[in-house]
Amino acid sequence: MAKQERRKYGLMAGPIPATRVLSREMGHFQTLTPPVKAHTLLIIDDTKGTITSAQVYDGNLGRNYSTETLVKPLPETGSEKWKKWKKDGYVEVPVETFDVLKRVDAKAAAPAPEAPKVAPPARTPIKS
Repeated sequence: MAKQERRKYGLMAGPIPATRVLSREMGHFQTLTPPVKAHTLLIIDDTKGTITSAQVYDGNLGRNYSTETLVKPLPETGSEKWKKWKKDGYVEVPVETFDVLKRVDAKAAAPAPEAPKVAPPARTPIKS
């Protein structure tokens, strides 16, 4: 892997799939010399039902970025997590805003619905 790709994508070797992304600017990096454009991202993949966190600095994920421990199940709509993220200043932006992400069509690759749970057959007592 080339040095530029490693810096941009980390250990991922390419863009991270996303159907939606929430972003929050980390403004305190603007005070550095030279200023750094930094964002905290919540990368949503509706096809897998996951959410992944990442920090992007000047358009790069960093040399050692890996989603291995950062992928979590997507919380239910309207849950306390969503309210907290909104309060913390996360806003939905187009996936194309960050070139370290790759848009995935949620409808084309939607997961198959979970099979309905069937109760086990009733047990009949054994006669001796």
